[in-house]
Amino acid sequence: RDYPPARFARHESFPACDVVNSLVCEGTIVHGAAILESVVGYDCVVHAGAKVDSTLMLSGCFIGEGAQVRRAFLDKNCRIDPGAQVGLDTAADRLRFPFVTDSGIVVLPKGSRVPVHGPIELASDIAELLCSDPATKERMAETRHMWVSGDRGRHSYQSAGYRY
Repeated sequence: RDYPPARFARHESFPACDVVNSLVCEGTIVHGAAILESVVGYDCVVHAGAKVDSTLMLSGCFIGEGAQVRRAFLDKNCRIDPGAQVGLDTAADRLRFPFVTDSGIVVLPKGSRVPVHGPIELASDIAELLCSDPATKERMAETRHMWVSGDRGRHSYQSAGYRY
């Protein structure tokens, strides 16, 4: 695909965005959000009031209004619902997310959805893959209360929600 370059437009009707020490790829829309020391892949949307800090986001991710993401790795087509928080409290993250590194970085697999409260939603094919792989089967069973299997696949353009 050919995407237009990332644009940061200032208009009276839209709040300004802050992008500091970050790389924002083509086709991405940043609408009144703060992106600090992060890499944002192509075709992502970051809505007003959201804050992304020290994070790597791959293509097609959606960050809802007022959401906060810190020290995280978001694989393709992840969706963070408006007002949700990821990576702000390592102890709480270890209780909520199935994949948190020893250094406290939250890892979200392809097509994951993070609601404000409750378990995260894994893409249906990712959940099936992780539960059947001998290397991750035990971890997925231990963390079963932290996630649910969604009805969308990891490659679905719908997994991250509407972008425009």
